[in-house]
Amino acid sequence: MASSRLPPFEPIRDSAEALRFAMKKRDEGALFAVNHSGGKDSQAMLTKLRGMIPPDQLLVVHADLGRLEDTGSWEHVQKLSGGLKSIVCRAEKDLLQMVRRRRAGLLQPSTKHPHGRPDVSPWPDSTYRQCTSDLKRGPSTKATKKYADSHGFHIIVDALGLRAQESPNRAKLAKLQTRDREHGVKSNQTGQVRQWYVWHPIHDLTEAEVWKIVKSSGHEAHPVYETGKTRAGCKLCILGNKRDLQIGALHDPELYRDFVKLEQEVGHTVHYQSGKKIGLEEWTGIPVAVAMRAKGNPAELARLVAQYVRPERQEQAPKGRRLPLVGDEPEVRAADIIRGAVKPKPSPEPRRPRQQVTADDIIHGHGLGSVVDDAVRRAMKGLK
Repeated sequence: MASSRLPPFEPIRDSAEALRFAMKKRDEGALFAVNHSGGKDSQAMLTKLRGMIPPDQLLVVHADLGRLEDTGSWEHVQKLSGGLKSIVCRAEKDLLQMVRRRRAGLLQPSTKHPHGRPDVSPWPDSTYRQCTSDLKRGPSTKATKKYADSHGFHIIVDALGLRAQESPNRAKLAKLQTRDREHGVKSNQTGQVRQWYVWHPIHDLTEAEVWKIVKSSGHEAHPVYETGKTRAGCKLCILGNKRDLQIGALHDPELYRDFVKLEQEVGHTVHYQSGKKIGLEEWTGIPVAVAMRAKGNPAELARLVAQYVRPERQEQAPKGRRLPLVGDEPEVRAADIIRGAVKPKPSPEPRRPRQQVTADDIIHGHGLGSVVDDAVRRAMKGLK
């Protein structure tokens, strides 16, 4: 595709300014591609955007992870997308195939590395998130591009449900920026130059606020939360916390077994700590032979979960990011909130000047300064 120069675009780091810009693009007829994993953050994001964006400008995009996909994710996304256009896409490989291919590539000799790089791990980590780029972002971008071209959209806003509270790296993300490889590229099909932006509309929300939106949306959360997992999407997220990996291993022991076998096959474990290799069995504390006893045996599954999955907060994976459990107390699980057994306590809000801020103020920026920043989340809740 040919490229065409567009004016330089400075990433927007202010929530109010990002919201104003997104609404400006809405009025210019942009397509808002809502990237939906089926998890709570995606669900809260879609709930908010339904109140802001006309239905014919919303596209729900789900990247299917193959055998690593949490059971029922696409069906759940379809249910939440009722009345909106929703599409599913999938990479030509899954994570296990991706690791094997990267291992083969690392073993190939090159001018710089005549003996290859067998010492480099082929597994994704928190700094090299190939699973995200290859299995989610790549297929989603391709599917969105195809839909936009066929429906006459040349302005695209990718909406991602990433939140600052999740990790220090996510806290540093700009609220809105361009997707560099796609922004300013001329479509061979339509001949138009695409404007392509990435927006994080729930970046400032806390986990408690997300669950509040989910519960008020009129739809149930993904059923995987009932198992005690803190995240939905991938059955065995190697960048997640120990608790989620333990639950995933016991609910799909065959997949867990294949992960452990692949560690042995490629000569690298998923995790490292202080330079020491840590295999999945060592990290989760669950031998594959024990996990396999849960297959097709609900009673044994329940017993093993009670034995191995601790209710307290679990450590983050080495090289991974912290994914805390839901709630203020360590033993509070997402499933407890879904059932209404406990109520999430919202984070205390800082004192604000006694100045009324409306959604219109946020959109038009009537010189309210930091008051706008503080009020973005509250005003967004009522934005139409």
